[in-house]
Amino acid sequence: MALLTGMVVAAGLVAAPPASGDLEDDKRKVDAAAQDAQSDVLALEKKVDQATKRVLNIRGQLPSANAKLEAATSAQAEADGQARKTALELDQMQGDIRAAKSKLDQVEAEIAELRGDVGEFARRAYQTGRFTELELLLDAKSPADFTHRLEAIRVVSQSSGVALTKMSTNRADLGDLRIRLDALRTNAEEKNAVAETRLIAAQEAASAAASAKRRVDDLVSSEQDALATVRSKRADVKASYEDLAAEQSRIEVEIAEAVRRAERRAKREAARRAAAELEAARQAAARRAAAKREAAEREAAEREAAKRAKSSGTAKSSQKSSSGSTRKRSKPSKPSKPSKPSKPSRTSSGGSRQTSSSGQWLFPISGGYIGSEAGSRFHPILRYTKCHTGVDISARSGTPIRAAASGTVIMAGWSGGFGQYTTISHGNGLTSSYAHQSVIGVRVGQWVSRGQTIGYVGSTGYSTGPHLHFEARIYGVVYNPRGWLGSGSKTRACG
Repeated sequence: MALLTGMVVAAGLVAAPPASGDLEDDKRKVDAAAQDAQSDVLALEKKVDQATKRVLNIRGQLPSANAKLEAATSAQAEADGQARKTALELDQMQGDIRAAKSKLDQVEAEIAELRGDVGEFARRAYQTGRFTELELLLDAKSPADFTHRLEAIRVVSQSSGVALTKMSTNRADLGDLRIRLDALRTNAEEKNAVAETRLIAAQEAASAAASAKRRVDDLVSSEQDALATVRSKRADVKASYEDLAAEQSRIEVEIAEAVRRAERRAKREAARRAAAELEAARQAAARRAAAKREAAEREAAEREAAKRAKSSGTAKSSQKSSSGSTRKRSKPSKPSKPSKPSKPSRTSSGGSRQTSSSGQWLFPISGGYIGSEAGSRFHPILRYTKCHTGVDISARSGTPIRAAASGTVIMAGWSGGFGQYTTISHGNGLTSSYAHQSVIGVRVGQWVSRGQTIGYVGSTGYSTGPHLHFEARIYGVVYNPRGWLGSGSKTRACG
């Protein structure tokens, strides 16, 4: 993975301080290794975010899917119950139909048998005529025979009547049985149609329940896959952020060291200038003393010459003229008053200009506003608290960025998650930093004035959109910039 490779390379580059002590060269090497890591981290974080949204979306669908599964399962159970009930009713009806059919067959058999008996009796009555019964009685040989014949006639007549009555009843029952059998068959056909409909409904309910179950299973499986992606990618992102946190700690140390080196250079330069000025003053004083001595010596020589001329008896007018001319020509000039050596100016970063660390800063974006404060933040993906090292100032891409205060640029280039990054030293360890720039407009070592354009707003590094990440540091330790912008206290940003 390019990210981890880049961080390993970066770690190797910063394992020991560069022999040349050139911060810009060191940063250029580290940034070259770390720049490729940015896109990897952003891609990983995007995947984690997408997987997290997918999990939340699936979890949002699960209640509905489970409700549908429950309803489908309930419908399936009800449909299965109705189908079983209809099947039992149909089986019972089929039994009733079989019983009615058997009874019908039995009645038809009895009617056929009775029809034979009645027919035989009718044939016999037709053959014997109307007076057959009377003749049988008159032919009796004795009273007992008469009695027997009379009882026989009664029994035959009674049997014939019973047969006719029973046959009539059976014929009526036969009609009822046929009507009932037809009704049972019609009802059975209806029940069979209902049973088929309910069976289809049960099958459809079972299919719907199975589909709902598959949907729930798919959602649960997808959720597990998404959660696995979140866990895997989140671990990668966390490892990347930990590497970047280490990189930022290194940069913090570098800024502090750069400030100290700049201040040491400034002190050495100030001392060198002070020594040079003192030497120049000493030399000027020596020259003035020498001139004074030379003037005194000339004056003494002139006085001596005047004495010699006076003693030799030269003409008075000539002596006066010569003496006046000599005095006029040899009179020494009044020595000038020695000038005081100039006081060396304080510098903050090797330049010759004086800076201040206590004055109020200029807001770096004209018309901008702070949309996010410095301080501890809870990371929604990594689920831990991290430090937001500055304030985020909302602005469009390409908006000019102004130096908050005068000072010397000590960092200008790519800085991992900060993207295009500039740091200005303002003296006494105080620095201001400007991150995520689209273009940097200054170079390391350059002096900049308060309000000077030093770059332009962008979205480089770990940035979700164009804005300026603005920091205040004292010897590398992050402070809340509001303390220098006149709207807060000068306190540490985190911890």
